[in-house]
Amino acid sequence: MRRRSTIVIFLCLLSGFAWAQNRIGLDMGAGWCYLKNGQYTPGHYKFATDPDITLGVHYQRRMNKNIYIGGRIMFQQYTFSYTYDEVDSTLHNGGEIANKSSFLFIAPTVDYGFGDRQIVHVFLSYAYGMLLKGSQKNHTYTYNYNSTFTDNSFHTDGEISKSISRFDLGLSQHIPISPDWYATVTESYCMLQSAITKVDNPLNPGLSLKPGYFCITVGIAYKLLYTGWGARWEDD
Repeated sequence: MRRRSTIVIFLCLLSGFAWAQNRIGLDMGAGWCYLKNGQYTPGHYKFATDPDITLGVHYQRRMNKNIYIGGRIMFQQYTFSYTYDEVDSTLHNGGEIANKSSFLFIAPTVDYGFGDRQIVHVFLSYAYGMLLKGSQKNHTYTYNYNSTFTDNSFHTDGEISKSISRFDLGLSQHIPISPDWYATVTESYCMLQSAITKVDNPLNPGLSLKPGYFCITVGIAYKLLYTGWGARWEDD
């Protein structure tokens, strides 16, 4: 069923490319996960992340002078570790969740270009992601002050969500380098609507992790003339 849904979505996107035209581009860069620290008490929480690869293509159709609709297909990684510990007079609990996962996202997008030259754009998109590959390792420990100590490490790859959804809000700069070509720089923040993983641990049974995602990419875009739907829009 998952494979069939992917094929249907891909064919729909291809059909859109057949009858629409305006801007198409390629982006690549890095992303960083973000989780709130100290959101559970009592306890101490730390969060670490490594730069992740992001790579994608985007298409925009010009609907009027400033508004575009289109979509993006993106490959992106999430890499983060989440550590926790709790100490009281008799017991010390703690552990770490280390996650590295890769998703393919399909994201319908609405874009607005400011002014006549439209160098600055703002966009909003809803992205649906399918898990391509994921690994997750848990490390838990419990130390009793009566000298009892337990330490366990185990893989929880199966706890990673097979699909996730999120909203992306971003700012993009389209810098002309010729009449039809643009260099692009894009900054975005992505808000997960569903947990990327759910893992039981000594402090928070059923803990759900929903990291945000900062993303910075650079790329190149090509402008095609839009002549459809009863209007003709050309840059001055």
